[in-house]
Amino acid sequence: MKTLSVVLFYFFMMVGACFSQVTINNIQTATTIVAVDASTPNNPNSYTWSEITNTKQGVHISVIPPEAAEIYLQQNNSWINYNTWNWGYMFRLEVSYDGGGWQTIFNNQTKDASGWIQSPFSNTGHHTIAVRWVDLALTTYNRFYDVYVVPQCQKFYKDNYGNTLTVWDGGNSSKVVLISEGFDPYNATYSEYLRYKGQGLFQPFIQAGYKIYFLNYAYNSQDMRNSAAIYTQMMAAGVSMGGVIVRYALAKAEGDGNPLPFSKFISIDAPQSGAVFDRHVLDTFATGDLSDFQRHGLDNDAAKQLLVYNAYGNLHTSFYNELNSLNGGTGYPSLTENIGVSFSNGTANPGNGRWVVITYKSIFGNIIIFSSDLNAEITVPGSYLPRSLLESDLSPALFGMGEIDRDPNNNPTFIPYTSSLDIVNGHSKFGITIQANSNYFHDQFPPEVVNALISRLLPLSATISGPSSLNSGQSGTWTVTPLGGLTPYTYAWSYYANCPGGGDPIAARANSGGGVTPNALPCGYWYNLSSTTNSASCQYVFSFNIRCIITDANNRSVTVTKYVSVGSALALTENNKAPEASLADENDICETSLDNYPNPFNPTTKISFSLPESGKATLKVFDVLGREIALIADGIFSTGKHEFNFDASNLPSGVYITHLTTENKTITKKMLLVK
Repeated sequence: MKTLSVVLFYFFMMVGACFSQVTINNIQTATTIVAVDASTPNNPNSYTWSEITNTKQGVHISVIPPEAAEIYLQQNNSWINYNTWNWGYMFRLEVSYDGGGWQTIFNNQTKDASGWIQSPFSNTGHHTIAVRWVDLALTTYNRFYDVYVVPQCQKFYKDNYGNTLTVWDGGNSSKVVLISEGFDPYNATYSEYLRYKGQGLFQPFIQAGYKIYFLNYAYNSQDMRNSAAIYTQMMAAGVSMGGVIVRYALAKAEGDGNPLPFSKFISIDAPQSGAVFDRHVLDTFATGDLSDFQRHGLDNDAAKQLLVYNAYGNLHTSFYNELNSLNGGTGYPSLTENIGVSFSNGTANPGNGRWVVITYKSIFGNIIIFSSDLNAEITVPGSYLPRSLLESDLSPALFGMGEIDRDPNNNPTFIPYTSSLDIVNGHSKFGITIQANSNYFHDQFPPEVVNALISRLLPLSATISGPSSLNSGQSGTWTVTPLGGLTPYTYAWSYYANCPGGGDPIAARANSGGGVTPNALPCGYWYNLSSTTNSASCQYVFSFNIRCIITDANNRSVTVTKYVSVGSALALTENNKAPEASLADENDICETSLDNYPNPFNPTTKISFSLPESGKATLKVFDVLGREIALIADGIFSTGKHEFNFDASNLPSGVYITHLTTENKTITKKMLLVK
């Protein structure tokens, strides 16, 4: 996900000056950008984690480059430091949030940074920042930023090497997911970025109680073998390069005879056999006089190990030879369910022609100093380079400005389809594979992929809350809380009024004058309530069951039911609490009866009838137009209860009528098929 932000930055060296829109996720007291010569040990015992404050998260924003950059912040926890990184001094600085009035941060002062300022964003979602600053020559510069705010994290951890864990906590300590983010030498993307981009996937897990840890590496030039050492006992997932890190960590631990206790490994659009990038571009960057800052990025061993072609030696080949030899030559963990995800459907990139160009614009005219065309090597099937870096401008540099433009219609492949699913000879090395319906950009999370992952990893469940007992005639309100599945949810509420003593529904209503609000219908039946939200109200004079059928966006349903006792009904037996209970003991049948359960049903239900004495009986099912749908039973039956399965898989949703005919009586009842 992050290699593009790394490589496009290298274009900057072509104009002889290094200006960059850099955003860095730090606690407020952080002062450094990168650690040029940093490294970490390949020893898990070397890492010590501690919790630090999570109330001072923020970003540095360089006001030098004029492009409309993307900034990712936490709700009510969004500190910003506006700065020039010593490329110039500001004489005046003004800021406007969400199109509001201008706020003067400082005036008549010479500064290269504003210091930490807390932004006013209190709502999640999209916001804007406009910045107006004046240099010492009294030239005014205008800058604009798109801001995306995510919910505030609950915990923030840091180890002794600067690696961080940002935690969004759903509240259940036994449900934990660790997301490895991959690499970015300039820390231009961070946990909030991934939290926002993948919110359709991550939010349902948090709502279902999961704790999600986003692992961000401080020294992104470290070897992946060092990164593997910091894994702990959690469910393992990885996005982009992080997917290879997770695989390496799990397979190596198994091969060393000390496996990590994970049940699943999820690789999300990760280059399991290598990433593809423009050979022309890489060759260009391999030569040239680089600054220490640029060299740090080029010396990112982890990134180089993942490039199918690189100009820096044989790191890719040696690393993948080692990776594929792990765990007895399988190269994969064997104690986990391994799920591979691709943001591509395997069709070739249709782009052609020039995809990127660097132009030097000066008082002497415009000069193209670098360009690259798409070629067969980078138009293979796969996901595309991130959409957000379509173009970038460089600020004044020796009588002119360098500008990087990317053709938005030509999208070089970044993660090949065969690599993300590790397909060899037509077969994936993953036990389960999930692919998108088309080719997506690498920083997108395709909805069909999100749906498939949630369906597999996060089954839909629900709980219902509300009163368990009421006084006669008292109203109550019940609320259902869905867990898992995919939002949005839909709700269908109904109730079943129990008859006192298990007697005849019609007679019970006539004798008591009872009924329900609002429908005033007799007891002994399921009736729909009008509520389509997560709560509903009901009032009844007898005990009743209240039920909600919750359906998610994947059309998966779950039903929750709660028994409510009313007044004297507190002493009713279990036989009165649910519609599936028989009205009398089947060995002591005093009258003919007909019932089915469940009702509503999908797609099967059990239809039963009871006879007080042996004789002929015919049981049929009709639709609401009176057409016969099925003959369930026809013959001579003994005294007692008789039960039959009815399968409506081939029928549409709707109301159906069960019709029982005996020698002395005819009974009909409604049942509701809900698909």
